[in-house]
Amino acid sequence: MGAGFTLSVTARKDMYYIPIPAPLPLVSVEYDKLSLQATYIPGTYNNGNVLFAWLRWQW
Repeated sequence: MGAGFTLSVTARKDMYYIPIPAPLPLVSVEYDKLSLQATYIPGTYNNGNVLFAWLRWQW
């Protein structure tokens, strides 16, 4: 298991598409060579929150 942060960059129409850095939490659960990683992207009012997850295979 692991936890940390990752940095993303986003741009929004209501902020004139200026690039905005956003730190996001990152969690990981590993078994042998397979890892499940996920990050949570918070939403705003009337915009949904997103849980983004992926699998990673190491060889």
